[in-house]
Amino acid sequence: MDNKVNKNRLLKVTLILIASLALAFVTSLPGAQKDVTLSGGSSKDLLAVNCEVNDASFDPGSGEYKAVPGGDSFLLYEGIGQSAKGVYLKLKKAADEDITVKVYWTKNGDNNLSEKLSRSSVIKKGRNSAFVRVSSYELGLLRVNVFGDCTIDELSLSDGRVNTKYYFTGGFFKGFAVKAVLFFAILFLSMLSFEEETQSQGFIKSVFIGKQKNDSYRYELDHVRTVAAIMVIMMHSICDIFIPHVERGDAGYGILRFVLAASLACNALYVMLSGTLILRPGKGSLKDFYLGRMVRVVIPTLCYYVLYMSTGYSKEMFGNGIAEGLKRCLKELLSGKSDYMPHIWLVYTILGLYILAPFLRILLEHISEKALFGLLLAGFIVNVLIMYLPLLKLSFGIETPIASWTGLFLLGYYMNTEHAKRFYNLFMILGIFGAVCSFVMIYLDPDILYYTCNQAPNMWLVGAGIFAFYNRFKNVFGKKNIVIESISKYNFSIMLVHILLLMKFVLPVGWRLEYEYGHLSFFIIMIIIVCLILSYICAVIYDNTVVKAVMYLYNRLSDSITKTKKAAD
Repeated sequence: MDNKVNKNRLLKVTLILIASLALAFVTSLPGAQKDVTLSGGSSKDLLAVNCEVNDASFDPGSGEYKAVPGGDSFLLYEGIGQSAKGVYLKLKKAADEDITVKVYWTKNGDNNLSEKLSRSSVIKKGRNSAFVRVSSYELGLLRVNVFGDCTIDELSLSDGRVNTKYYFTGGFFKGFAVKAVLFFAILFLSMLSFEEETQSQGFIKSVFIGKQKNDSYRYELDHVRTVAAIMVIMMHSICDIFIPHVERGDAGYGILRFVLAASLACNALYVMLSGTLILRPGKGSLKDFYLGRMVRVVIPTLCYYVLYMSTGYSKEMFGNGIAEGLKRCLKELLSGKSDYMPHIWLVYTILGLYILAPFLRILLEHISEKALFGLLLAGFIVNVLIMYLPLLKLSFGIETPIASWTGLFLLGYYMNTEHAKRFYNLFMILGIFGAVCSFVMIYLDPDILYYTCNQAPNMWLVGAGIFAFYNRFKNVFGKKNIVIESISKYNFSIMLVHILLLMKFVLPVGWRLEYEYGHLSFFIIMIIIVCLILSYICAVIYDNTVVKAVMYLYNRLSDSITKTKKAAD
């Protein structure tokens, strides 16, 4: 038996080693030096075409190109009138420093360049060529930004075959070795964690479903978690791209406002879900509560913050050196405000409520459900006055935590009480009323969005209505549903990772497709669905590797400290 176990362990370690080497190579390859050549096809020599030169000096004959420091240096070509695979740029000599080449384009007849249609590439120091792909239709405008001084040997539009030759330098192998060791450590630790977890249930169930549920498990809350995850993706998909580009009178304006109004309660739902689960009666010391609850939020958040900073925004964060980048990361983590992970504030809000939770539990043990309703009603009224009197050029001087996130935290608990059950139908009606009010407000005045989201009174009503709906029809939603249960398991991680995927992958493609093919409503739906699927896949992979490895280390360290203290006593 021991030999079989050892053989299985050796096989797993071998597979982990192979996977680590493969991952290290694949993730290191984009940073390797490379030269690009073209073969076959036709090309259009842009050096022979008149162009507008901006913030640069350019001599097409010699190819000398000098960018104005701090300027927006580019070459602009009009009336291209032909299709191509991309723009090919070759220098007469190897670059003395990294040179970024960014290309913007439009369809024939369109004179409005934007980030919707743009791509970039980098000519690494020591190399001399790059190829930037464009859309395969007749081009109108073409703008080539070259960020750096160089001598251009060839600049052309081409539909030929692209051939890439990689150069593996000492820097590449150093980075490859570091990544291989890191990947191996992560996968090995996650393997050890799985070996402990899967003793009672299989690997597949452990990954996709989680721990075995008892008879008291509330499956209807899985639906609420899933709704919250979908809502947060809907909100950011619309706010970050479509809303800025669609004005009143444009096709799809009303649809966008409607979908936005339907998604604004996502943050309120996350806070209410926390209140539902955390404020339930429980025993244990403050230390056990804080460590047990907060660690399950803090460690995943830190792990996903590292993912954002190391993959999506490494250049922005560490462009001035590792030391400066780490200092900036520390400032962001202390402040709870991040330029590239902007929704991290919600995690800090929830952690702040966790600090209050043990003491709110004591309050709830000594207050009747009717009195709790009265407290929440008072908080709601104060919230209305604080939030909406400024719209009438007035202000309300009384403030109370119950009128803010703390009230929503308690509302999540209240919505599961016997007292609340008597008013579920009313709460559902009020939820619809709150959503309609939000839609009307942001339809009439897009700048009024602040008054319709987060802890705004509308969101109290919508959040209560959603909870009432799923609790009211518990006979339908209170049953096991594998798909909903699996999404629910990863809802927090989906919330954490979705903006990275949205901004780096989904929206750039969505912009391009919406621009090229229209059908705004269709692309809103597709972007939301694709982002949800990608976020779920990423959450499953990352949670069961990086997050699980860090949690395993933390648990082993915690157990070791506990054993040491017991031995000392």
